[in-house]
Amino acid sequence: MMNAKEFHNKLVQGYFRPIYSVIAENILKKIQTKGGICADIGCGSGNLGIEIARKSNFKVFNIDPNKDFIELSISQTIENNLTDQVISLKGSAEHIPLCSNSIDLVVSRGSIYFWKDQLKGLLEVYRIMKPGGFAYIGGGMGNTFLAQKINQQLSTDLNWLARKNERYRKNLPIHHKLLMKASGISNWELESSQEGTWILITK
Repeated sequence: MMNAKEFHNKLVQGYFRPIYSVIAENILKKIQTKGGICADIGCGSGNLGIEIARKSNFKVFNIDPNKDFIELSISQTIENNLTDQVISLKGSAEHIPLCSNSIDLVVSRGSIYFWKDQLKGLLEVYRIMKPGGFAYIGGGMGNTFLAQKINQQLSTDLNWLARKNERYRKNLPIHHKLLMKASGISNWELESSQEGTWILITK
């Protein structure tokens, strides 16, 4: 099991580095707005939130339960000269340290698979969303080309493949559909393709 720094160096800044810019562009294109307050839940070392900040006027809260990831997020924020736009906070999906109805955009890439209580996490996401707000929760590589390239690069890493296959088995699209129905949230859709699976929520 990799620690936060090993995960950051091998995957986030290695194989996965190109995906965050693409995912940020996908999200901003989808919501068609360039400003407000954004929260990245389970941000890891902060790459997606930082890319959203770089490409927009959003103020971003990078939130993760792991203090080592928060330290990496702070370090990356400083390196990218975004300290006036990105704030890193310790917190989990099940207990998000933000006020109700306060966030315009909630994002989370690759985190939901590790939430201890996915239903509670989704309800917390909905709680912090402003009326008219948008959430983009799930996992993916940005586009099909990057998904194919990264999967090929990591095809010989048997430990990574085993963990990926186990996460996929537990998080099939039907699982997400049942989860959203159980949440009672009415305005949502599911996007599923070779690139990944995303839950899109509006409030």
